[in-house]
Amino acid sequence: MALSPINTSGAASPFGTPTVKLHLGRLVETDGYFAARITIDTGKESVNAVELRLGFSKNDFRIVSIQDGNSIINGWVDRPTIDESAGTVSFSGIVPGGFSGADGLVATLLVEPRAAGTMPPLQMTGGMAFRNDGLGTPLAVSFDVEPWLVSEIPTSSNRLLTAEDRRPPEEFMPEIVRDRALFDGRAALVFMTEDKQTGIERYDVLEVPAGLRHGDVSGWHEAESPYLLLDQALRSDIYVRAVDYAGNFRIVSVPAPSAPRLIFDSNANTAVALGAFLILLGGITLWLIRRYLRVRS
Repeated sequence: MALSPINTSGAASPFGTPTVKLHLGRLVETDGYFAARITIDTGKESVNAVELRLGFSKNDFRIVSIQDGNSIINGWVDRPTIDESAGTVSFSGIVPGGFSGADGLVATLLVEPRAAGTMPPLQMTGGMAFRNDGLGTPLAVSFDVEPWLVSEIPTSSNRLLTAEDRRPPEEFMPEIVRDRALFDGRAALVFMTEDKQTGIERYDVLEVPAGLRHGDVSGWHEAESPYLLLDQALRSDIYVRAVDYAGNFRIVSVPAPSAPRLIFDSNANTAVALGAFLILLGGITLWLIRRYLRVRS
């Protein structure tokens, strides 16, 4: 007999009747690890951001990691975080250009059950989506899960799949921009890429005085996009390192410019200008939603 999904949405949302559905699939065991996909069905809506907070029973299983390989989310407002002691999972991120449809992959949970049997479902303790309407209108979401059933615990495991991921993150092109919506018009760097397998763990940034190589200078530090540049005179070469969960990385550079690149240069190649515009738009959206969520919390 088929098991039906369980709705764990909890209390009524202040944003009205849910029009966007989040779904946590069943556990799938492959080569010693267990994975479950979180997907989204937007119905008739188009959304450009998602926020989700979950609670789980830490006595029944351990969430090993949250991976975003092939996720519709390309920029994290708050990266997926697991609080093992509290039994919580939380994240929020944006979808540049918006997403409309069903079965859109948001993230994949890698899980270590503590014993065989039926696992209690995760509970949604908070969540919302944002309509892709230029205003970021909040939308109520519902959350349902398929029952988790583990017939036996594997004796060996490779749960993180890191040994199978030899591919670095995808190529990307950071942009230096000035926009009144970002840091009061000061020069900022916006960047975004994806990793097709284990997902992006973090970005690091290094600003190097012109004439030196990045190998000659220390000072890499973790950064989020949009990133406020330290050298507002724009005399430094800038390096961005994207690192995936398997430790693979890709480094790209932005040579020291005499002025920020003109995003809307009418003489620029249309495809390049459009790509730069989408990166800028994603950066501004990311910054505005991050500010909204942090003020609200």
